[in-house]
Amino acid sequence: MEMVKQWQLVLDTDEDIGMNDNFYDLGGHSILAMALAAALNCDVRLITAHPTPASLLAHLQKLCITSSNNNFESLEEVPELTRTEQRMVFIQLQNPDETTYNLPFCIQFNELRS
Repeated sequence: MEMVKQWQLVLDTDEDIGMNDNFYDLGGHSILAMALAAALNCDVRLITAHPTPASLLAHLQKLCITSSNNNFESLEEVPELTRTEQRMVFIQLQNPDETTYNLPFCIQFNELRS
């Protein structure tokens, strides 16, 4: 299934992903959720609300059934990633093992005084 393949690509794994496997339990996080949402052309909030392929697919199918033209093109009203989200995805893709993508500066504390 194409959706599961996208999950494998975003999570960078060769392991089989089942339809009921939770994105976050498999190592997903907010930046990878944005990348998955971009790959699936959906809102990142859908990934958060429906973290398994089965629940996301069921939700998308329900959206299609209730839409007037009954296809995935009807999801075009979903907003694109913001410039900030695009920047965070870009940085994450450049350094996938790095987690300091959202730290604009660093503060060092030497001691606490009361």
